Amino acid sequence: MRTLVKSLALSAAAGLLAVTPLMATILKQMNLEELAGNANRIFSGTVIEVDKGRLDVGGTTLSTVTYRVVVDTAFRGDFLDKGEQKIADLRMVAASEPVQSGDQVRFSVLPKMPEIEMGKRYLFFTTAPSSVGLSTTVGLGQGCFRISGEPGQELLVNEFDNLGLFRGMSVTAAPERGPIAYSSLAEQINALLGGK
Repeated sequence: MRTLVKSLALSAAAGLLAVTPLMATILKQMNLEELAGNANRIFSGTVIEVDKGRLDVGGTTLSTVTYRVVVDTAFRGDFLDKGEQKIADLRMVAASEPVQSGDQVRFSVLPKMPEIEMGKRYLFFTTAPSSVGLSTTVGLGQGCFRISGEPGQELLVNEFDNLGLFRGMSVTAAPERGPIAYSSLAEQINALLGGK
């Protein structure tokens, strides 16, 4: 009986694999130097608006989300000037909800986008906007760091727990993973940019 159950379970698994297309997102792990080198804009700030929308492009409609950020530190890039404040808009493709048609359910094949929340503070490394105005964070969750802590003692961590952030770089006392001081990373970013 036990052999029969195992055999049925293996057959079922093999059947599912045969009829289900397997898709995976391969994402290159990037260190800080690579994140900065691939970023059109690098800035930190607080998310003050989150707007969901739609964009018609290439014969299809994409779900989008636009994050409006009040910039507190601009390392690289151009920003909107609104009085005394600098503003960055980041318009990204949003994960769409599953669509059911009869007995079939269609899921998005897009990779997981960074989780960005209203009212939270982040350090962003963003790509240049596409011809239709879409952008994202470099390396997806790798280029999106949540900032927490009291002013002057802020810590930041990306969605990969900063794993590999200093891989191959000669940075003294750099942790292999986990939160790091915002001031320390800001210093590293400024050194990498060297006034660029």
